[in-house]
Amino acid sequence: MTERKTPPKDKSSPKAKTTPKAKTAPKANTSARELSAEDRLAAAESLIYHAAQTKGKQQVKLAKEALALSQDCVFAHILLADAVDEEYEPSTQHRLDAIAAAERLAGPDWETVYQGRYWDVKNTRMLMMAMESLALHYQDFGMPEKSVVLFRRLHELDPRDRQGNRWPLASTLYATQQFDELQSLLERYKNDAGAGITYTRALDAFRRLGDGLPARKMLLDAFKYNKYVPLHLADIYDYEDDRPDYFELGGDSEALKYTDESFDIWFDTPGALKWMADVLEPELKAAHKDAELVADALEGLRLD
Repeated sequence: MTERKTPPKDKSSPKAKTTPKAKTAPKANTSARELSAEDRLAAAESLIYHAAQTKGKQQVKLAKEALALSQDCVFAHILLADAVDEEYEPSTQHRLDAIAAAERLAGPDWETVYQGRYWDVKNTRMLMMAMESLALHYQDFGMPEKSVVLFRRLHELDPRDRQGNRWPLASTLYATQQFDELQSLLERYKNDAGAGITYTRALDAFRRLGDGLPARKMLLDAFKYNKYVPLHLADIYDYEDDRPDYFELGGDSEALKYTDESFDIWFDTPGALKWMADVLEPELKAAHKDAELVADALEGLRLD
């Protein structure tokens, strides 16, 4: 196989940003001890707004300063979790702390008080974002049994699913072999064009029905919506930068997101990646003019 490729760039649409809007901080000559809990939180969130514009040590420094002002600063916990993302225990604890902070802000009766509008209320929306952060973290560490519980809960809290949790939920239901629930989810979103639904539907059809016309049609339909997914599942790209905070439906960034969430279910389904290569070879050659890129992708998929 030739040298790894640099992935294409595309314009991006936001998922759910995990940074708050800027707050008006208290006057500089006011000591932290003199501030109310509400003012300390406002000052902490102002720091986090600025931390989101930075990276590395400076971001961690600002997040720690924010938590020194208020342990209820949800996004400070999440930024610190992201800073140690490859270390399971500290990253998990920071995300659990984020959920605990959001629950304190939402209040003990939040499920009753805000029923039906959890995503529309700031504090419960932050709680859902903290829960999503932990769910994705468990998924990254190969713990679909834990992540599916959170994704399912998030889907229940917001049936409109404005976070897009139906996409990773489909993958985790497949990974945990909860196929009846997966079928219900896929049927509910039968008109959804997201890769998380279309490609997972095709994979599930291949698992159930084998290489027949129904499964092939589903895979071809998925490719029409996003032509980049096979390139990423082939693992031919070398990523030096962090994953994007945004993604575009139908774009390369969505394909990367889907692959991060779903590579294992394709790899662990015998023959699935090779089947993808066999079915999509003509479409890949037509959609991507770089012949070497396509050849590398087909080779990578057929290593399955």
